[in-house]
Amino acid sequence: MNSATLPEGGISFLTSVLQSYGLKVSNIDLSQYDPDCPFPYNNFLYDIIVGPLHATDGLLTEKPPSIQQHGCSALPPNINRRIANSEAQGLNHPIVVQNGIAAMALARQALNDTAYRSIVPEVYAWSPGSEGRNAQPGWSLMDHKSGVQVAETPDELSAPEREGVIRQIAEVFALIQGFEVPSTIAEVGGLGFDDQGNIVSGPMATCAAGPARNCGTLILERIRMAMEEAETHSAIRGWPEVGLRCWILTSHTSEAPLDDFATSFMEFEGNLPGPAAASKDKSSAVRWSAILSAKWKDLPLESKPKVDAVGDTSALHKMFRQAGVVIPQDIRAAAIVSSLLGLPEMIMPALLCNPVMAAGRKEEQRLRDREEAEGDLRSVVEELRKELSLYERMSSDASSA
Repeated sequence: MNSATLPEGGISFLTSVLQSYGLKVSNIDLSQYDPDCPFPYNNFLYDIIVGPLHATDGLLTEKPPSIQQHGCSALPPNINRRIANSEAQGLNHPIVVQNGIAAMALARQALNDTAYRSIVPEVYAWSPGSEGRNAQPGWSLMDHKSGVQVAETPDELSAPEREGVIRQIAEVFALIQGFEVPSTIAEVGGLGFDDQGNIVSGPMATCAAGPARNCGTLILERIRMAMEEAETHSAIRGWPEVGLRCWILTSHTSEAPLDDFATSFMEFEGNLPGPAAASKDKSSAVRWSAILSAKWKDLPLESKPKVDAVGDTSALHKMFRQAGVVIPQDIRAAAIVSSLLGLPEMIMPALLCNPVMAAGRKEEQRLRDREEAEGDLRSVVEELRKELSLYERMSSDASSA
């Protein structure tokens, strides 16, 4: 699938863009790409070496852009080129590039006066892309960072070296989590730039939800969007067996307390694992519970996180605590928040709704998939309804006091 999309014409496309910036391409390599991957890539990543483009090359047809773009630095000789794939699923394509550039700018600010300043790539140019007859993919140019992915850290690392890697991850996480965002980011959702170059609130990069006044309002918008999509999906038909329509699509009325209920548990800045993945097997469910409670030592042996190149999950948790990171254990009613965050994915489960995953499955398999997804969804919704009922009673008692 992927080999038939952008990489075939990607090199000529990015070469023309670089020429418009007065740069001559010396070498281009497509990085981290598997042509046999069944899913469309979110981005195509190229490693590029460039030099100045001279008039004698006969390729410089216009003056390079002279206006500094928001969130950008001056171009150097070695850069990475990322081209967004408009066929990628689960993305809000009109704003996904801008959202990423703005997020990197914030991360750069958060780490600016620390030893970790250099880990955030500089961005030199970007475009959100365009739609219509002359559609162009979104793209960004940024500096090349050598090294390996954390998940690919060599197995030869000693225990102290692994501990050092984990400590750095925790420290970076704490710095970003503790960073006070600019006052121009007044709502929750995605990020973008205004005309003056200020980073501002915007829609999410993964869907059209947001910006919203708080986390509770945002997640409710995502839940309702998923439910509205599920209403028209042939394999789901709105989950009439679970009774979601009345509970979700009509819960914006003043009589229904779902909004207040969700918002009351969303007074935090962060994210939690949703229950969708945890529901697939007992071991995952136990680990999900441990993430929320931080009770790693109580896990049965078969459910304990695997030790990998950078250590185990319990060691990472310990380092996060030492660095001052707010972890799920610190969040009031973390399990409720987690269930609300994971509900959109459970309403539109990938095994039923993702065309790549659903393709080729026999009718018997699809029926079994739907039955399992319905059971998972019903379980989470029933727990949320119990909590909602308790919340109503507590609110009523507080009003009467």
